[in-house]
Amino acid sequence: MQLISNGYMKTIPAIVHPPCHVQGGQQDCRACPPGRKQTCAAPIKWCTAPYPDHPKGCPNYGIKANCPPGTPVFDQLFDCTENVYLIYSQFDLEEHVKRMQRRHPHWTLRQCRCCLYWQHSARKQHREHTTAVIRKLNTPELYAADVPEAMAVDVSATAAAHGLHLQWPPLGHTFCISLAGIIRQSKLQCLKAAGISLRFEGGSVSVRRTP
Repeated sequence: MQLISNGYMKTIPAIVHPPCHVQGGQQDCRACPPGRKQTCAAPIKWCTAPYPDHPKGCPNYGIKANCPPGTPVFDQLFDCTENVYLIYSQFDLEEHVKRMQRRHPHWTLRQCRCCLYWQHSARKQHREHTTAVIRKLNTPELYAADVPEAMAVDVSATAAAHGLHLQWPPLGHTFCISLAGIIRQSKLQCLKAAGISLRFEGGSVSVRRTP
């Protein structure tokens, strides 16, 4: 996947707390009544939005350890009174599609755009960039959340505040975005008690529900 640009900047994350969290309930978008789900502004709800071949939304929801439901909201884990950084990598999806069309002239456009053929490469490059940024900032206890949207961050709104406009679905380009901040040490025991564990690797933190 061809990299167009990457970088980082201080940011104020646009966090939208799910109403069920605010009301002290258990967050589970698949169990949410349709009427209530339509009025919910929390980005986590898009995890269960239907798309081609997946009528119940993302197959990782409720299955993958660092996916909702059960992941903490970003400001539950990170101290937003300290500096928070948006780290991004922008990739040329249009060029990737053209390359796939040359290799597979009988494929449909949807097949050529399929994330299975570019997402792994893009994420690998972004992880390397994120690790380099964390090292450059050289701030103790600074870690990056690789999937901030799973932590109730409106990534589109957060990125747009810095002139980075995400496309849904991605057409000409696509982004990988992480948010880095200082972890609230006081929250770690609470998260552990709630069955949530953290995995630290190369300056990034993955939030996982304990099996």
